[in-house]
Amino acid sequence: EQIKKITAYLLEKYEYDKSIYDEDKEYLVTEYNVHPITNSLSNDKAICINYSCMFQSLANRLNIDSITVTNEEHAWNAVNHDGKYYGVDVTFLESEITTSEEFLSDNTTYESYNFNINQFKEDTCIN
Repeated sequence: EQIKKITAYLLEKYEYDKSIYDEDKEYLVTEYNVHPITNSLSNDKAICINYSCMFQSLANRLNIDSITVTNEEHAWNAVNHDGKYYGVDVTFLESEITTSEEFLSDNTTYESYNFNINQFKEDTCIN
């Protein structure tokens, strides 16, 4: 339940910054990566590295074992839930969920909104 609440909070509080795809704003990716948490706290916008770092920080604060997983193009989290690691990708959910209320009110189980971390195992490094 706490994992779902953290996810819903991030979905409600932050908006994915699609402007990083504009040719004249590619520099934003570097800015977001340099200080992933403080950058988002100052402007309520995020990209994958920001979502994953904030998720990890909040989860760890609540004594939930979470790590940030990255590859060359994306960042997400691996969360220990009942002794098994699952992937949680807030960036993906941000594009799929309309509101945090929709996410919280849905009877979705934890297993149905995570993905199998093993599918990314070969192409990732775990931070």
